[in-house]
Amino acid sequence: MKKILIPTDFSQNAGDALAYAFDFLGDEPAKIHIVHSVSPAVIPGDMPAAAADLVTMQMDFAAENMKALEAFGNSDAYDNITVSTAVMAGPVSPNLKQSAKEFDADLIIMGTRGEAHDRMDKWLGTISTNVIEEAPCPGILIPHGY
Repeated sequence: MKKILIPTDFSQNAGDALAYAFDFLGDEPAKIHIVHSVSPAVIPGDMPAAAADLVTMQMDFAAENMKALEAFGNSDAYDNITVSTAVMAGPVSPNLKQSAKEFDADLIIMGTRGEAHDRMDKWLGTISTNVIEEAPCPGILIPHGY
């Protein structure tokens, strides 16, 4: 049984990666683990309570979205696939790599361009390239608009 990790930032491209995973698997039995990492909030000044509140709100929002993804993936339409989800706080790339190790993923499928992609990402490197470069398993990157 294949074990596939799918990081999401709830962008269209992340949705495309999830759709690709279901198509890729076809009728093969598999476990899909969808993960979302909330980056620590950066708030100007010394306002740790505000930063903590923002992270909590983002975690709650992500948890609600993950419930919908898990329900979709575990519907009768995909009786050969089991979907689990996780939301964590912290630096995105290290969290995703750690999730792949803990899930013992055979493959990572993720989008190449999420919500926060900009020119600076192209220069410094994106989350997807950083994760795939040091991942504990192979990865497939789904290009924007695929």
